[in-house]
Amino acid sequence: MQETRWRVFLEGGPLAAQVGASLHGMGVCVDNPNGWEQSWIHEHGARFGWVKNEAFSEAWHFNYDGSVHFPAFTPLKRGSKGKRVKHYTRRLAFIHRKNGPTYLKRAPGRFGRRVGRAVEGFQRDHGLKVDGEIGPRTAGRLDATFHHQYRARHADHLPKGARK
Repeated sequence: MQETRWRVFLEGGPLAAQVGASLHGMGVCVDNPNGWEQSWIHEHGARFGWVKNEAFSEAWHFNYDGSVHFPAFTPLKRGSKGKRVKHYTRRLAFIHRKNGPTYLKRAPGRFGRRVGRAVEGFQRDHGLKVDGEIGPRTAGRLDATFHHQYRARHADHLPKGARK
């Protein structure tokens, strides 16, 4: 069915919505062509906010109704522990300050006073709000800085296309 709709479009047929106006692009609806996925969403989707509330002739089409919210990023702060803390402390132990040492000597699995000070230093050096917590902006900057420094230090080991 999906292939037929695409062929119609390629032969000059209309789109279901104008480009840029589709709810698909806004992340509030999805098309699932596989029968088992459709069955699963019918059975379990409402728990996660995915329902069948329009386009009833399209068995594959589902909408997010906004009734369920998940935090996109839970900030890490003093007392936090676990895999995410280990992930970001490893980055702080890898990333060097400009012309200086790394922010941490080693990567602890618990977010304590030392990690908080390292995060504050990183935030200060990168023009972020200095609060000593790893929120979404600090996490994004840590990841980007890590990848930039990793590529710079290991360029000779990377494939030619990844060396930029």
